[in-house]
Amino acid sequence: MKNDYPMRVYQDFEEDSFDWIVEFPDLPGCIGVGDTVEEALSEANGNKEEWLETAIQAGREVPLPSTSFVDNYSGKFNLRIPKSLHRELALQAELEGVSLNALCSTLLAKVTYAGGVNKSSESVKIVVPAMVDKQNNSNSDWKTMWRESLSNKEAC
Repeated sequence: MKNDYPMRVYQDFEEDSFDWIVEFPDLPGCIGVGDTVEEALSEANGNKEEWLETAIQAGREVPLPSTSFVDNYSGKFNLRIPKSLHRELALQAELEGVSLNALCSTLLAKVTYAGGVNKSSESVKIVVPAMVDKQNNSNSDWKTMWRESLSNKEAC
């Protein structure tokens, strides 16, 4: 059968497994897992053939491949966020010497690839530095606090 079903390929970072996972979103429950991308792809393609054959033999409706994963996306979208978050992200980007766009892209990628789209991202923790009120907490430097949070293993 023709391999025209879109697939998602990602690495599972839960429970120290680091397995590669390939899934066919159009075919519920049809996945492949392996220690390498190649192993996961091979298993997934075999499972896809079995999934389709079983569905046909059982008289079930076989879904057509969706186009969601092959549509052309521009790579741009507008996002409205609170002014305070905008400030915090801009300060973090400046601290790291990157553009705000690069920082936000990286943070979104961490959430997407660590938790997967439509998957729980409870294990992903993104820390945005909290501004310290210098008048009320003159002994604390927010940049120092941010650097310390980056070195903390639970930060991301």
